Amino acid sequence: MEGVGSAVTLDFGKDVGGILSFSIGNTGSNQKTSLNVSYSESSLYAGQYNDDVGDQIVAFDYFLAPHTFFTVPDKDQRGGFRYLTFYLTSPGPIEIYNISIYSNWCIHKKNLRDYSGFFYSEDNLINRLWYGGAYTVQMCSILGDRGGGGNSGHMGVSPILTDGAKRDRFIWPGDMGISVHTQFVTALEDLVSTKNSLVALFEAQSPGGELPYVGAPINAMASDTYHGWALIGLYNYYLYTGDSSFLDRFWFNYLLGVQFLDKKVNTDVGLLYVTKSSDWGRPNTLGFNAEANAIYYKILVNTHKLAVILGEDDTAKKYEKLAEKLKLSFFVNLWDETEGMFMDNTNSYMFPQDGNSLALLHGLMKDPIRMKRVSAGLKKNWGKFGAVCPEIPNIIAPFIGGFELGAHFEAGEEKRAMELMRLQWGYMVNTNISVQSTFLEGYYSDGSLRYLWRGPNYTSHAHGWSTAPTWILTFYVVGINVETTSGAKWTFKPRPADLKRAKGGFETSLGRYDAEWKLSGNSFSAILSVPQTSYGTVSLPVFKYNKFVLKVDGVVRSDVQVDGEFATLSKPIKGGSHTFSIIYSSVI
Repeated sequence: MEGVGSAVTLDFGKDVGGILSFSIGNTGSNQKTSLNVSYSESSLYAGQYNDDVGDQIVAFDYFLAPHTFFTVPDKDQRGGFRYLTFYLTSPGPIEIYNISIYSNWCIHKKNLRDYSGFFYSEDNLINRLWYGGAYTVQMCSILGDRGGGGNSGHMGVSPILTDGAKRDRFIWPGDMGISVHTQFVTALEDLVSTKNSLVALFEAQSPGGELPYVGAPINAMASDTYHGWALIGLYNYYLYTGDSSFLDRFWFNYLLGVQFLDKKVNTDVGLLYVTKSSDWGRPNTLGFNAEANAIYYKILVNTHKLAVILGEDDTAKKYEKLAEKLKLSFFVNLWDETEGMFMDNTNSYMFPQDGNSLALLHGLMKDPIRMKRVSAGLKKNWGKFGAVCPEIPNIIAPFIGGFELGAHFEAGEEKRAMELMRLQWGYMVNTNISVQSTFLEGYYSDGSLRYLWRGPNYTSHAHGWSTAPTWILTFYVVGINVETTSGAKWTFKPRPADLKRAKGGFETSLGRYDAEWKLSGNSFSAILSVPQTSYGTVSLPVFKYNKFVLKVDGVVRSDVQVDGEFATLSKPIKGGSHTFSIIYSSVI
């Protein structure tokens, strides 16, 4: 490079992050040379200036001696970028070679490709989405003292699960409502960063039980919904790991956090009344908000389950009853029969993406006809590039869209879920204005990078809250999921949607859970392998057929109950390896 303003931009081909090093050769008169270095995730903003991460540094300027090896200071690292630009600010010339990036995220893992989970189908795009989510959450697991855009915030013990690779690089409990599931199905060992993040949140709990909206070093107390997501995060971590010492350590804190929400319930209406309104970016959450109450309902159900495990019968009964009451109040106060959806609030006729999606995903609605109406209502918000959320006009929010994917599956609209996955996440992984490897934090309805905050070069291109397809494909399409701690009890309910075959699996402390299935003509076959010490329920797709022959391990079984398009075996299946087959003979 020679001459002020001369520049070279390198394309790493995918999102990367970490500490830059390179060798310097000749520098003309062997004098120190001034060189700017800048980083960008999008090709639209690759060039002289850094992406905006909130630290106000437009570029890094270094004075470099000839014939040396240079490593940027830790504080200058960037957690997410695809494009690296060298920009000469002195006459030069300068020779640069031997360029490398030390990836200091997911440090607990020696081989980043060593996933304990896996997924495969005949659709390469769908496969890319699963692994794109896996890579995204790995990039979001960072060193505990590298929080924030300036890489100086102390959050807790390393590694820490944060929201995004480039920014904010802080603990946001709402994001964990998606990313913890992704970590589980891709690599059980990666849940160590979830644990460390939860420890940091619960250690910052207020005496009154409130949990942070965002973790250390900020520890802002500003959100009833994110407080709730922290409680759900604890439950999910225990469900997947069976870490009883962790549960014992924080059970008192957990109950204190639940009681913090219990006190916000208006006994006349029967719903939680939101008083702390910060959320995932949407406005107008004060009052009897549907999303907040769907989160609270999930907490009540989880608390009942945890109390049963711990032998606290009175607590278990209390929260079982509270969940039943809230479920009824939610329907009575928020359901609109004309629209076929839940209202955002008792005083609002906006029908939100978040509240409706979470209502189906968390089990607040079980009427199959009404569930399909909600699913159809959600689809009305789709545009050319994905699901536009009514809560924030013209914004596509993959965080909430991820919950919508689950809602469509719960409603029995599997093909609709896959259609949205291809539309929205397919756009994110293919568009040439992003990194084509990880998932955007959000974007505008016209597909541009405008989002909620600041300029378009502020938008994160590797955000854990956007990784829902990864666990959705495992739990719903492959169909294997854990029902109780560490998968002692599981469910196997494959939903082919528009695929002809799929396989996948994951690992818990009890062992491996692997499944594969194939749909061919008028037959369906599957293989399931689970730990010997486990057991579970099996539901297999019968679609519109009213006559079929179902075999388990080669033996015809007639003890099945048909519900909709699935046939469920009446008796649990013990652990081990099993084969299943169905021959369909007539359509209803």
